[in-house]
Amino acid sequence: MRQQASSHGRSLRPTSPRNRWIGVCIALGAISAAAVWFLFVSHFWSISEIEVYGAPDADRGDVEQASYAAMDNSSWKPWDKRNIFFVNASSVAMTVQQKLFAQSVTVEKDYPNILRLNVVERQRSVVLYSHGQQLLVDTSGAIAGSTDERTGAYMESLLSGKITADANKLPLIVVDLDQNVSSTQVTDEATVKLWIESYRALMQGGVRFRYMAFDRPDSSLARLKAPDNTDVLVDLDLPLAPQIATYTVFTDNKKKTDIVTQYIDVRVPGKIFVK
Repeated sequence: MRQQASSHGRSLRPTSPRNRWIGVCIALGAISAAAVWFLFVSHFWSISEIEVYGAPDADRGDVEQASYAAMDNSSWKPWDKRNIFFVNASSVAMTVQQKLFAQSVTVEKDYPNILRLNVVERQRSVVLYSHGQQLLVDTSGAIAGSTDERTGAYMESLLSGKITADANKLPLIVVDLDQNVSSTQVTDEATVKLWIESYRALMQGGVRFRYMAFDRPDSSLARLKAPDNTDVLVDLDLPLAPQIATYTVFTDNKKKTDIVTQYIDVRVPGKIFVK
């Protein structure tokens, strides 16, 4: 009877603290290993989608390609280089910005596996045609790149006389630059602003033309290329409203026998000089 009681007592003895801690450590080790695998090894956190905002559709493929290249070409890591936790957002932004010549690029991480890029393009305010080249110029007067296929075709139609300027599209400025056209800065901010504001004012005033031409970038004498290939001479440094009114009166009262072969000069309000 005493032996049975002793055996029964041992069976009811609680688990020792040492054994309990061993079990806890094993469980924590398993959880940690699973967490490490889930975080570093599994592809659950690997960038699988890149969302692009602000860039033209034509550039979105370039943005994605540049983004993945920035991740894949980074320094060696013992884990997936596209792991969202360890992707260097600043490096991706810098790579895309240089690729697109954008004004700025910001990168946001949308967990678990989406990279969101916001692209702010340089403001492409006018197209400058110089020595046979079409150059996009931003508001600061710097070259922002070359025209895309659609814009280039529109500019060619203006140059060839097939159409007149559309107020909803970029203005075309024709001037042969003395400096190399590959130079970054072609004019200053004030000049670009004057071109844009004058272009809009002339179109709103009902003047039909294809483009504005200048002898040099800092000249205020603009030659508006009319649909009949003659020039309308205006001075951008003078108020445009009186010059527009003078031109309107001339065109409204122009007779079929009035022949203009070269230009109409409306720089002096109320007076017309024709050649």
